[in-house]
Amino acid sequence: MYFLNRIYRIGKQFFFAKKFFLLPAQVNVLIYDANGAETLTRYIGDVSFSILHVRGESLNLRVILSCILNLEFSFQSYLIRYINFVKPQLVITFTDNSLNFIKLSRYFKDVKFVFIQNGWRGYYQDIFCELDIVSNDFLEEFYVDDMFVFGDGVALEYGKYIKGDIHSIGSMRCNLSPKILEKERGLITYVSQWIPSGFHIEGIFYTFEEYTHQANSMVAKPLIEFAAERVKKIKVLLRNKNTKSDDYELERDYYRQLFGENVEFYEGGEGISPYEVVDRSELVVGIDSTLLYESLARGCKTAVLSIRGDILNLQGFGFGWPANYGQKGFFWCNVASIDCIRKVLEEVDKVDDLTWKKCLEENRVINLITIDYDNLSLKNRLQEILASVRRVD
Repeated sequence: MYFLNRIYRIGKQFFFAKKFFLLPAQVNVLIYDANGAETLTRYIGDVSFSILHVRGESLNLRVILSCILNLEFSFQSYLIRYINFVKPQLVITFTDNSLNFIKLSRYFKDVKFVFIQNGWRGYYQDIFCELDIVSNDFLEEFYVDDMFVFGDGVALEYGKYIKGDIHSIGSMRCNLSPKILEKERGLITYVSQWIPSGFHIEGIFYTFEEYTHQANSMVAKPLIEFAAERVKKIKVLLRNKNTKSDDYELERDYYRQLFGENVEFYEGGEGISPYEVVDRSELVVGIDSTLLYESLARGCKTAVLSIRGDILNLQGFGFGWPANYGQKGFFWCNVASIDCIRKVLEEVDKVDDLTWKKCLEENRVINLITIDYDNLSLKNRLQEILASVRRVD
């Protein structure tokens, strides 16, 4: 059944992908995955580049034919042959948690490889779970020249598996958004991590009810009571931004049932930056979204109610993983407990700005995710790397 499902997925992807028959052009810089490419290009300058699509958006038929003639039928073989045709001097990606990308450098000793972390990393359903099952002999060959990550905590974890230079720069996208100092009085922003389906983890299927709803519903009750007592409004920042998608409406309906018909939303069509949202909020609340960590890095009052792992009895979901921050703290709670959730909401809400700043410093949030407005560190290092990359006329 698994084999048939895989054949079906591959066939469906092939059918809907754009097909190209001409060989890909030779360029100096190849961007692996279109995810984040619009941001990466601003740092490439006038060096020639192209994008290698890895999510089924397009396929090169000449590269596929070359694979077939050489009896190579894996996606990794397609990637290797594609890069061989392009002959780049640098391969860069915003998809740091791609094992396929990490494996590539062993085949191209004269090509530089760079990744930039694009989201908070957990254990299950993420790169570290995959790396843990790779043989030690194979791990010895994993090398990425430069890895730009959120903070020293995840840098240490990546360093266990991958050789190369690691730089803590924070979130590239977050760094590009200037800090807004003006707050909207009484505004609580709830950051959605709504996922319409379940997940297979360690051979067990966790339903939508188990994976998504249990955590959301446990947070919702004390949050609604807390907001009512303090005359504050809850406004949900939806995960889905595409106002024309079915999931967008399903997510809105879900939160209307959870928080009540009068709950407000940041409308996807408004084009509001999530960083502007957290900057203007008096309190930011959520479970395990990347934006919660970015909010902390920006100095915003944030309650991280990371209870999903406790509910599912799974590692890697607690606040600050892979660092060990303990089950409870001033602004976080990993315990599926109404009392713990309520205490965090109350403590974070009442603390003054100076004490909040000291709290972030004392808990070494900078080790989890630093902040480097305008990405100066990233710019400087990439300029050094690109200086060795010749232009193709």
